[in-house]
Amino acid sequence: MTQRQGTQLLTGAISSAAQPGSAAGPTALGFVRGEVSGQAASRHEAAVLRHARALGYRYMFTVRPPDDCADPVGLVLGLAAGVGIAAIVVHDLAHVDDRPARICEDFDLETVCPPSTWARVGAPAYPGTVPDGEVLREVLARLSESATSPRSSRE
Repeated sequence: MTQRQGTQLLTGAISSAAQPGSAAGPTALGFVRGEVSGQAASRHEAAVLRHARALGYRYMFTVRPPDDCADPVGLVLGLAAGVGIAAIVVHDLAHVDDRPARICEDFDLETVCPPSTWARVGAPAYPGTVPDGEVLREVLARLSESATSPRSSRE
């Protein structure tokens, strides 16, 4: 992953991601895969944001991994765990490879279409705390480093 791809991974400004007046709700991030959404990616991103806010989540940011990312679901799981997110919001299950169980091991999963909640199986690792911008930058840097390291021989 290039530095430019790393900075494009998160859409929206980290500093402006928190919504005024929404400090009480659990935190969520959106996950939109360009190769899944195609030309509708921007529309899906907007729908994910609206859906999360309508459900009362404190929306932090949207993750849009590069199309050539080897494991985009793993990338969003690592990012969400690193910053203490309570829920991941997607447009539909295709964005998580039709495997909601992978997300629900640690997070709630919300889908826009159809509107559904997939509850996490275990207790949350974090109670939905609001991470600061420095924590987000550190996690993103670590994920960028791991994405650029040589791939294993399993591929």
